[in-house]
Amino acid sequence: VLTGEADKAITVSAMALSELEAYSSSAVASFEYTIFAACAKPTAIPATTDTAFTMLAPGSFINLASATANTSIYYTVNWVTNGSLPANKPATMLYDDATAIVMPNKANAIFTIRTIVHSNDNTFVDSGVTQFTYQMPAQVNAVYVSPSQGSVVTGTQVQLKCSTADAKIFYRIFASKPAD
Repeated sequence: VLTGEADKAITVSAMALSELEAYSSSAVASFEYTIFAACAKPTAIPATTDTAFTMLAPGSFINLASATANTSIYYTVNWVTNGSLPANKPATMLYDDATAIVMPNKANAIFTIRTIVHSNDNTFVDSGVTQFTYQMPAQVNAVYVSPSQGSVVTGTQVQLKCSTADAKIFYRIFASKPAD
């Protein structure tokens, strides 16, 4: 593994020796390398980890960024439902800050974004591939209310809400607590 300062030359010199001393040693060979700086790998908001997917509702926005100036981010998206990939292969797209990436509406799907950062003026070499993985919840989030439950005056308007996109709330009103 070669490491060093960007734009500096590194020389690797090597020779081969015979372990059994059956041959004389080879000539010394020298190899020169120049270390180039790479674009910073992109980050995603919301963030993900290699060990845990981030849960996102359909329609949620995923934003990408790179700390390296004058770059473009290219990405592919793929999703898995019921353990299988879609029939079509993902196309590489140019990321646009204005539109971001929108979480698709695929029930219980795993949504993977693979990215690479490219230097627009070729000052840096491309970043390595970075992967971000999201999952749509398999269940609709629980209903919550506003105002909170408790004592209220007659005529109080109670709003039933759900944070799951496109969820429909069905309800009944009982004069007393219903039996489980």
